[in-house]
Amino acid sequence: MKISQASLLVLMSTAGLSSAQDFGSLSAAFELLRAQNNLADAIDSVKMNLASAQPDCVDPLDNYVFCMDKPEDVEDTVFLDHPVVPPGTTLEALKGTPDYDMAKGMIDAWRDALSCEDTEVFALATYDWLSSEDGTSMVEVTSSVVNVEGADGPIMCGSGPLVEEKPMMEELKPTQMHDLIPEFKWTEAPEGVDYDFFGSLEMCGGKATQMEWPAYFVNEETSNAIFAYRQYGNHQGLACGDEMAPVMHLTPGKVYKINFINSSESDTNLHTHGLHLGGNGWSDDVFRIIPAGMCGVYYWEIHPEHVAGMHWYHPHLHEWTFEQVRGRAFGPLFVDEPEEVKSTYPPSVQKWLDSTIILQLSTETVPAPMTNGDGVKDGRCPGGFDECYPRANNKRQETVVLVKDEWTSVILHSVVPNGTGMDVVRFFGANGVGEAPCTFMIAGYDGVYRSSVPRPVESYPEEPGYFHANGASRLQLAVKCSGEATMKFGKEDSTDSHYGLKDDEEAALIPIVAVFKVIDGEVTEASPYADEETLTPWVPPRPKYLEDLTKYTGPVETWEIKTEVAGMGTGSLWDLVPLFNGQSFHGGDANHFATYEAVQEWSYFGSAAHPDGHPMHVHVNHVQIYGHSNETNVDCGPNLEYGEWYDTLRIKTQDWDPCVARFRFNDYSGKIIMHCHDLLHEDGGMMGWVMVTGGPQDEEAVAPVKEPVECTNIL
Repeated sequence: MKISQASLLVLMSTAGLSSAQDFGSLSAAFELLRAQNNLADAIDSVKMNLASAQPDCVDPLDNYVFCMDKPEDVEDTVFLDHPVVPPGTTLEALKGTPDYDMAKGMIDAWRDALSCEDTEVFALATYDWLSSEDGTSMVEVTSSVVNVEGADGPIMCGSGPLVEEKPMMEELKPTQMHDLIPEFKWTEAPEGVDYDFFGSLEMCGGKATQMEWPAYFVNEETSNAIFAYRQYGNHQGLACGDEMAPVMHLTPGKVYKINFINSSESDTNLHTHGLHLGGNGWSDDVFRIIPAGMCGVYYWEIHPEHVAGMHWYHPHLHEWTFEQVRGRAFGPLFVDEPEEVKSTYPPSVQKWLDSTIILQLSTETVPAPMTNGDGVKDGRCPGGFDECYPRANNKRQETVVLVKDEWTSVILHSVVPNGTGMDVVRFFGANGVGEAPCTFMIAGYDGVYRSSVPRPVESYPEEPGYFHANGASRLQLAVKCSGEATMKFGKEDSTDSHYGLKDDEEAALIPIVAVFKVIDGEVTEASPYADEETLTPWVPPRPKYLEDLTKYTGPVETWEIKTEVAGMGTGSLWDLVPLFNGQSFHGGDANHFATYEAVQEWSYFGSAAHPDGHPMHVHVNHVQIYGHSNETNVDCGPNLEYGEWYDTLRIKTQDWDPCVARFRFNDYSGKIIMHCHDLLHEDGGMMGWVMVTGGPQDEEAVAPVKEPVECTNIL
């Protein structure tokens, strides 16, 4: 069908344009001509009920039409014809994926442009879409669209983007924590109650599959349901899983009441990973059950000397944890530094801590395959990195703005639900190429400052800008850049299943998860050093529960912790059983008894890397590295420094078994949970618990677990 010049002028006039030059260029005018020609042919195809309305010279990026129906409810929209999207795909089916928001924005723009019910009336629709240049950044695009009357009702057809306009560049400012992550808003408690603040946290989501080992593992019975946390009544209103969970700020010495709302279709509960908080009663008892559609009340009494740092919250109902964390139910906790404590720090350190930001990294979450990486290298994820990709703050790519040559505090948190492999982060230059023009030094592990801040670059046994970041761990870095840098998150070694960041060629194939832009600005005194000119380190104060036990020579209570997957040599997946000290946990009595206030010296066997090792996590108390394989005063791995404190252990090599750690059960007695933080193994039975006797929570520890309540009773 030929198009007259008059037709072109009429169409251009609807956009307020007077000539092809006004529209941008002769090329843009050609695109408009071609789009109208394609849409005219699409109208004929719809009327003739043909299978496809695509032009003869179809190009999925440059020359195509997109047709969809126009139901009353936008969520019911069905995509009918597109060169890539399978016919019959619905907007509803895209919920929980990065494509949903873009598709919804496009559909809304088309419907607004075609508000007139007349058929075969052309219009221009403008919406946000991916740039044709890089396929990742967002641009504003305009398409030609038209209403068509199909056999089963109205249909909308549109062209691909005719023009792209980059959004107006805002003036870049140094990134602050809540620029990246929403803040949970606490409400001050009324007078006369025994808590200081309260708030309502909701877990939304679908229906998880309760794990029954080994059938769940052998048959891959995962539900692939999406889960998420958000503040009840104070969130962005996006589909469940599309927004970042809020960071919950806590202050030492304060008591927080959490109204926990389980709006998902699955039973669950709430765990505070890393907090020095009792595991009984109303606080962090992971034996509690909050059924689907029910609510529960939690009280978090933050220790008055709790060290400042980042921890996290996630579900911990045994046999449901893997499904829900894999479905992306997790969020950050942050214990703030009380001003009266912070004011005693060197001015340089105070200024540096003010700059703290969080990057909550995650990988191998839905829709990635259940095990063995994200499924991109071996094709188990058909969409490749477009579908199965690592995230930073629940985004495909996060952007951080730093002042050139200014020290910033950056906390990296790794969430890897099936976390048996060795996970690492690696920094690069701009566009993921070359070395990062930055200095990176470690300042803390697992929410606890290092005993001497910072760790010198030369003391870390890896190349600069390359750090171990095993699942569940947190790594606080002091970062200073002179130019743009990028960061990638993935497995260390190359296997048949996943690319390795250690290999330069394979690292180039892994997507960038964070971009660090650099701007000119004031360079302040901020520094991780007490005195940077003399390289005098900062020595943070330690509370009693983190007292140094490396020089302790008194009596200790010892225990050997052994983790394994039995049946590895039989050749049958049905014979595999995750075991904790020879037992498969699915409820039952304590595995061990310990004494309140007694110094513990535990030997961890089996926590080396994949496929034989298991990252071991202890609730309530951090533990201090004492040595390995009958040697003291030695590290257990690149991140596991002698004398430093951790809540999750992953030693470097099996030859170093056992890693030995010391700590003291102070402040809390009762139930102490420990398990492999490969949550597939944990739900499968690699979990146990210790009863600590002789302390203040003994009675509460043996009391019945707290019951859920009807939500109408607390909201």
